[in-house]
Amino acid sequence: MNGSRILHRIDIALVPVRAVSRLRHSIKAHAIPLSETLLDAFAPTGVLRGSINLGNPVLAHRDAASGAPGGVSVDLTRELASRFGVGIALSAFDTAAQSVETVTHERADVGFFAIDPLPVARESRSPRRLMC
Repeated sequence: MNGSRILHRIDIALVPVRAVSRLRHSIKAHAIPLSETLLDAFAPTGVLRGSINLGNPVLAHRDAASGAPGGVSVDLTRELASRFGVGIALSAFDTAAQSVETVTHERADVGFFAIDPLPVARESRSPRRLMC
């Protein structure tokens, strides 16, 4: 697999929080069985490394009390790690550019970003990462 990892792009639409909450409670979380090859593609270090963009408050924020990142990007990263059966490591950044760069340079496995033509062009050259 060396050098042949694939960028997986998922375009998602934002839906009302209440609808997501209802859906989440109606679906029982379960582990996604992944082959060793796929697990290596999504979590090559054995943990799912998430790049969190704090520059977009729709995607993520920093908790005022604890300082920990929170929001939909964090929730999605945690859920993916849970379903993949791996641990999680989060890196939070103040700007989208910093967060995208971290994923592009393979220092993170997943990141969630708003669609913008310039970052999309850069992301498409990344050999292996899930960017949403």
